Amino acid sequence: MPKRRRISLFLTAISAFLITSCMTSEMKSEVESLASMAATVKPGASVQMSYEAPKNLAVGQYGVLKLSFSENYMSGSLDVEVRAEDGLRFITEISEKEFSLAGDAPKEWELDVVSNKDGIYYVSIFAQVNTPEGGAESRAFSARVDVGDITKADAHRPKAENGTLSTDGRTVVLEAEEIIR
Repeated sequence: MPKRRRISLFLTAISAFLITSCMTSEMKSEVESLASMAATVKPGASVQMSYEAPKNLAVGQYGVLKLSFSENYMSGSLDVEVRAEDGLRFITEISEKEFSLAGDAPKEWELDVVSNKDGIYYVSIFAQVNTPEGGAESRAFSARVDVGDITKADAHRPKAENGTLSTDGRTVVLEAEEIIR
């Protein structure tokens, strides 16, 4: 093989290697940017909630819904707002409460609830953490309260408008399409 041809093949091989390495680098940076877009953390306050709903609550009977909050903050305040679904009401007019995040004091709230109709009701709970630096982070929860004969609940609950209602009536299944770019 002539020397000139060997040099030409050698230069072609080096050029191909350099082009391939450049393309791989570009592709790698594109993949890394896509990976960072997909690895997002859901924003919100670092607050957990648990609740104890009244058992066997009869229509017209008062029951206690006990909310308990835990968090991972050293200072600041936790503002909680509650809203009862139509058909369920609170005995007291107080629908907001503030807890201090300093110390280890339990953060519990007992709400007296009553309903005049059988059914499954939900209480919406909105928690906002206010930090001393002026920041605010929020989180939302819900608590289920069963009143009377819950098999009669279907007559009171709205039907699913944009999806299929599950057999237990707790979930609406919606179609969705996800696009990843």
